[in-house]
Amino acid sequence: MSLSQLTERFVVRGGQVALLTQSGAMAISLAVRGQVEVGLEFSCVGTFGNSADVTPVEAMEWLAEDPSTHVIGLYLEGLDDGQRFAKAAMKCRAAGKRIAVLRSGLSNRGAEAVASHTASMSGDADAFRALCRQLGVVLCSSSEHFLWTLKALTGRVPDGEPRVAYASISGGACALWADHSERLGLSMPKLDATQRDLLGKQLPGFLSPSNPLDMGPAVFDAASFESSLRGLISNPAFNHLVVYMFTSSPTLMGGLEKISIMERMADEIDCPIWVIWEAATDAEWAALSRSRSLVAFRDLGQAGEALAAMSRASAKPRFEGRDGNEFSDADAGVSLATEAAVKAWLREKGADIPRGSVCTDAEAAVVAATAVGGRLVLKIVSPDVPHKSEVGGVVPCSAEPGEVVAAFHQILSDVFRHRPEAKIDGVLVEERLSAEGVELFVTVRRDPLMGLVTVVGRGGVQIEVDRDYAVHIGRLSSGDLGLVLADLRCASLFGPFRGRPALAISELARAVEILQEAVMDAGLDEIEINPLLLTPHKAWILDALVTRRSAMPMPAMVIERAPQPA
Repeated sequence: MSLSQLTERFVVRGGQVALLTQSGAMAISLAVRGQVEVGLEFSCVGTFGNSADVTPVEAMEWLAEDPSTHVIGLYLEGLDDGQRFAKAAMKCRAAGKRIAVLRSGLSNRGAEAVASHTASMSGDADAFRALCRQLGVVLCSSSEHFLWTLKALTGRVPDGEPRVAYASISGGACALWADHSERLGLSMPKLDATQRDLLGKQLPGFLSPSNPLDMGPAVFDAASFESSLRGLISNPAFNHLVVYMFTSSPTLMGGLEKISIMERMADEIDCPIWVIWEAATDAEWAALSRSRSLVAFRDLGQAGEALAAMSRASAKPRFEGRDGNEFSDADAGVSLATEAAVKAWLREKGADIPRGSVCTDAEAAVVAATAVGGRLVLKIVSPDVPHKSEVGGVVPCSAEPGEVVAAFHQILSDVFRHRPEAKIDGVLVEERLSAEGVELFVTVRRDPLMGLVTVVGRGGVQIEVDRDYAVHIGRLSSGDLGLVLADLRCASLFGPFRGRPALAISELARAVEILQEAVMDAGLDEIEINPLLLTPHKAWILDALVTRRSAMPMPAMVIERAPQPA
């Protein structure tokens, strides 16, 4: 589709937002809506289709050096080189430009639609979301969210986390904003005593000074309106002012005068001012959308979502990308067909593995059990049975000889019944740990688009029940692991809990580092640990499974996660 249709409604005026899309129709829709409904002005609009000649990533690399572009918005249907995208994004961020992405193909049905449209590789949705989060790129959920996020990114960005002072014409809008702020994790500091005294003298007796602030009748008097806003923002605890207005009576409101007051304030104070103006007149919205000092929104919810997006985009990413083949394949010839083999290999690399040995008969199992002592678990050892519990291949018991013999024969009987064709190497007699801790799922894999991908989440069957996990792209350093774990719903379990000491996050970091090196050394596609038992002292690998399909190693990428607001 040609972009020539765009000129029928789109007015070329020059602006600071570059719009890049993999769909001509979406380029027209987003550009027209952005200009007419949101008040965006564009430095360029480009569409790439299936990117047979020029790709959006190549355009990003060029826009990083374009002085007229400050914000880049991308509609993507897929990526064929996640690492180049990451480097282009970092180049743009280093040049002071902020990026928002609207991405289709992140669901199964969406991926099918994208494939039929442009035959673009959609990649792994979770990996792409993680990559955006680490790079400080805002990933948007809808066209409307995308456009209003671009609007937010065109304004001045406060230093550090936005700490919002909110003033409103309506007490109801104050309550709604408070709800949005809590849901989105926005910071709303309280007023100090000086502010409360100052604002208390300006407000009628039936209103109490607070943040959010209901200005009441003060909005109708220009002097009271300005003094209320200045009093609210006078506290250095605030670095962002949001003002909510609506026009019921244009004559009584004096909207254009209020806009001029806020523009003058924005030019004088070191603090961005956002204006939410619902039911604005045409003249009021025209003045707001043209303003170089204010960032204006038509809806309270839009502004809240955009502020949360700006918080993510303003975080400075820490990134170090390296090209070249980092996969040594030093252990490519090692046989890793069974859990026992994988765990023995990982033990040699320094991982914490429970004591145990593989036995081929019941008598040897009794000897091994006596050596280990205490609580035991017996597991089938077979390259044909990766998921042992499903076929009766896991039996807990004590070290008492009679129990060990019974468990040994029970395992063989159950596995032969379910998988008569399976090759059996023996039975693993292993220590069953009783230490208090949390079971985790850890997997490290090589992605053809992203490089090294690490997933950490609740382990055992919990990963299938509540899907509480976080994804990291590239090498996961010990410094970044804490940020990854903070994304989990179960994050509170890692600290002291009901009399139990905090868990050994440093030991988990060491285990993850061993797993990442192991994937590279053996040319693995994936290594899965489920569960890993994290205790106050150790990170115990209790089960392990590897996948080795790729004939050639893939390049690695090192990305450090962007620091999150405190």
